[in-house]
Amino acid sequence: MKALVPDLAMVPRLLTRSALVMPMPVSMMAHQLGDLRLEGERFSALLLLGHFEVLLDCLKMHTNNWMLSFEGGKKGKKGDAKTSRHKKKYWRKGTNVPDFEDTLASISIQKSHGGIVNERADAELFEIDKEPEKEEGKKKFTRKQQAALNKISNRLIDDEPVTLPEPKFPPKQSRLRQPVPHPQELKAAKKPKPSAAFDLWETELQKKVDIGPSCSEAEEHLMRYTKKKMPKLPPTRKLPPSLLPAVSIANEGASYNPSADEYQAYVDSIASKECDVMKGEKKIERGIKPAEEKIVTYQERLLEQTEGLVIDPRYKEETEEKIQMEEENTEPQQEKEKGKTLTRKELRKKKDTARRLAKQEKLRIRNRQIQKEANNVFKAKKIHKELDEMEKQIAEKATERAKQKLVDKLTKRQKLGRGQFEEEEQPFLLQEELPENLRSLKPQGNILTDRVKSLQKRNILPVAGEKNRRRLPKKLKAKFVEKRDVREMTEQLKLKSKTMKRKKKT
Repeated sequence: MKALVPDLAMVPRLLTRSALVMPMPVSMMAHQLGDLRLEGERFSALLLLGHFEVLLDCLKMHTNNWMLSFEGGKKGKKGDAKTSRHKKKYWRKGTNVPDFEDTLASISIQKSHGGIVNERADAELFEIDKEPEKEEGKKKFTRKQQAALNKISNRLIDDEPVTLPEPKFPPKQSRLRQPVPHPQELKAAKKPKPSAAFDLWETELQKKVDIGPSCSEAEEHLMRYTKKKMPKLPPTRKLPPSLLPAVSIANEGASYNPSADEYQAYVDSIASKECDVMKGEKKIERGIKPAEEKIVTYQERLLEQTEGLVIDPRYKEETEEKIQMEEENTEPQQEKEKGKTLTRKELRKKKDTARRLAKQEKLRIRNRQIQKEANNVFKAKKIHKELDEMEKQIAEKATERAKQKLVDKLTKRQKLGRGQFEEEEQPFLLQEELPENLRSLKPQGNILTDRVKSLQKRNILPVAGEKNRRRLPKKLKAKFVEKRDVREMTEQLKLKSKTMKRKKKT
């Protein structure tokens, strides 16, 4: 295999691998090559032309000069720093500065010539010669040597072992030659062998039976019964019960040091709610109390008992007023003029004309309706469009109702529990109690009640109602009652049956 010559960064490696024996390390050699940067063009020209001997002579000359300078500098070398290595003073006195300079110079040379050698791949440094080598004459073996080689190669191949056929009859053994088992071995064989450890929950003790496609319903029932297959979850399971925030932000008027308008609006809203509550309480109180007219006092009852049948003067005044009102109503009726009287013939004629006119009006309306329906045939396209528009409007309204229903379900309070939801009372401070800063603000309300109300408002907790609520039975129990007449008849029949039995016996 032939390889092309590497670049200048590979020269120290080639020199170490060559037959030259040089007393300096590779790092020092790289430093020496760093001094030859001025002659870089000459070195590259020698490498390209293939004059390796001239290149090696130049390198020898420079290495000799470096050795002389090294020996001369060795005489005047200072001793080791007499300081502890664990202190900061040793960093300046104990460090070997030339070593660092050598490494930095070698790294800079390698980077200028394509990169660091250790990090570069072999394919970048060398080129593989793929030309075929000249076939040299193969060594010919004698017959004995070839036979020996073939024998060795055949041994290495794993041939399949030759299996003999099983005997049809077992070999006969004499009674003396039969092995006699030891009694301890018999006892050990009779003992139950300990079972291997296994996971009781993961291993299946019973063998699985393939049911087949015909019994798919039975298999599904078995999977559901053994809880290996859970039922289908509803699609609304992952939907949130409400879109309302868990923690509602307080009003601006409830903050510390609010503006006058915000505080006034906040207090007015609380006052209006309180007024509504007071009105409701007053209405309930009025409904509980009986009306004043329906109450009979003790004095009125005593007056009625003492007077007897004497009419109270208050009732006389009411009756007189009623009589006057009736007289006023009857007077204008008497003043009406009497209409002209008609004979029977005139009345009959009047009725016939009215009946005929009504019949004609009905026919006219019916004919107009028939004509309108006949003309609708020519308006089929217009009617069809109107019907399509009506259907579209109905569908749009239905979708809007469904959307609104979903929004109401996710944003409004639903009926959960027997009780009625009541919103939490919002805390407020008087104008004199308003704090100037957050540090002087005192907490108001209870955090537990706030959390419970929030859960109830978001349809997570139900609202509890009355505990001992009376519930009427939905189905009434049937009660069988025997009437008196029926009971008497049954008793008489029983007596007759007893007397008949006695007569038969006698």
